[in-house]
Amino acid sequence: MAAQAVEYFILLTVAGTQPEEYEENFIVLFSWAVISKSRNQVLTKEQLYVQPSQSVSPSSLPGGIKPEAVSSAAPLPVIIKQFHAAVSKLGHSFMLLCPSPLPLRHFIHREAQAHGIQLENYFYQYVDINTEFSRGFPDNQRPNTLEEIDSSLTEGLVLGIDVAPSSPKLGLAELKMVADITQKLIMQGHTFGNPDRIKKENDSNAPA
Repeated sequence: MAAQAVEYFILLTVAGTQPEEYEENFIVLFSWAVISKSRNQVLTKEQLYVQPSQSVSPSSLPGGIKPEAVSSAAPLPVIIKQFHAAVSKLGHSFMLLCPSPLPLRHFIHREAQAHGIQLENYFYQYVDINTEFSRGFPDNQRPNTLEEIDSSLTEGLVLGIDVAPSSPKLGLAELKMVADITQKLIMQGHTFGNPDRIKKENDSNAPA
């Protein structure tokens, strides 16, 4: 399904451990929000801590995330099930939208493969908000960060996600920037392109 044809975008971000060289990354924060394209409105948002599948050093946790928050959280398979239960209520007219390829390719798919977590089909395609910004504003000098894109598009606008000052930078705060950019693009009548696809093990035609 083309991204332009869906009714809902599921904005998805994760935060992982920052280990020493050769150590495995683990997701410790899983955040999402739902935007209705036709209403250009954030319908819901969620931020969940994730318990790593093995113990991690407190120093490897991203800034703002406390060890006790992840040690008492549910593991990733449970979080994935909660996420699926939430987005399934939207029917079939939705697509994932991410701040970059990293949440899906580097974190979710790697960890799912390593720990035998089965992912639904919608985890194999996504819209990259950086790509959409470049398509929507081809004459602009490409900003280096989400913060710069957000500032260039949304100065003076009050959009759909409020973030407490204590929120981890890579949780709802990152999600807010993605939501701001997405809503601004929708406001301007942007036509979203075809999604990026992630190759399944038994699919020889999809890009890796």
